Amino acid sequence: MTTAADALVELLAALARRQHEHRSITASRLTAVIDSGLLPTELHEMATYYRAKAHRDIGHSQDSRRGYQQVADGGGCLAHAARRGLAQAPRLAGDFPTTFERTLG
Repeated sequence: MTTAADALVELLAALARRQHEHRSITASRLTAVIDSGLLPTELHEMATYYRAKAHRDIGHSQDSRRGYQQVADGGGCLAHAARRGLAQAPRLAGDFPTTFERTLG
C-alpha cells in the first residue's frame, strides 16, 4: 500500500471478505491497513474496531480489549459500539460478575 486509496481498497476488501475467511486473515489484513498510516482518523477507527472484533472471535482477548479501548477513547462514531464490546469482554471470558457489574452496575 502506497496511497490512501490503496489502504481504503484493502480496508473495504477485508471487511467484505470477513464473513468468508478466517478471522486471523481478516485481523492480519486490517493490521496491514492500520500500520500503513494512510487512512484518515474515521477510517483508521473503523479498521481498529473491526480488527478488535476479529481478535475477539479468534480468542485474542487482550488484543481485542486494547483495540476496543482505543476506539472508545477516540470518541468517534464507533465509540459506543467499542464500549459495548469492552463491556461484553468479561462475559466471553466467563467472568459473569464483572459483566453484570459493567452492564447493570
